[in-house]
Amino acid sequence: MLGTNLLPTAEECANLLGRTLTDAEEKNYDLWLTVATARLNALTHRNITEWEQPDDFPIIKLLLARLISVLKLEQEVSEEYGMTAKSVEDFKIEYDTTSSTPMREFVRQNEDLLKLFDDQELHIRIESGVDPTEFCI
Repeated sequence: MLGTNLLPTAEECANLLGRTLTDAEEKNYDLWLTVATARLNALTHRNITEWEQPDDFPIIKLLLARLISVLKLEQEVSEEYGMTAKSVEDFKIEYDTTSSTPMREFVRQNEDLLKLFDDQELHIRIESGVDPTEFCI
């Protein structure tokens, strides 16, 4: 299957991220790679594993590695991301509505690379204000 050539191994993922994988990333690597691939498919409106241009495989591997890192961040901050205040006595929690999420940051930081695979569709979604967190689990 052609797609397996562009899915990064755990070792390649660590090299692309420039760090060792955490225990959680190593333990859940196959699952997180599946989720990362599904998100990249959703962002580009195509099945990225069917991409047939080998010159683009390193970019796809980089995007998938970065998405795996996003999954790690989402797990770490899912409960308190954007929280500005918390009161234990009356259970009041306030969230900063202007804060970004790991997935939003991924889309913003990788917009140029994502456009290589679906520039018209991605541009339309970004310009129309579609929330990239719709691709979050």
